[in-house]
Amino acid sequence: MTIVSTPPPSTVGNNATEVLTISPTDWRVSDPTVPEGDGRSVLGVVHAVGDTFEVTRIGTPLARFYFGSLDEAVSFLSIR
Repeated sequence: MTIVSTPPPSTVGNNATEVLTISPTDWRVSDPTVPEGDGRSVLGVVHAVGDTFEVTRIGTPLARFYFGSLDEAVSFLSIR
């Protein structure tokens, strides 16, 4: 995995989140209160498809969620 950039933690949604750019069209959304080496820190992954943002929420198998912006997608993952 190549880290393109690491923005500061976001406070979008109900809890703080960390958004890590892993490619020009993919982001990992994590809970910064859980150690990075702990797999439970990853809340989900966002993938840009055209002008839509597809969310895969960890712990919700076989389900995808779609949003109109990256902020909306991160907000969705921030609600736990």
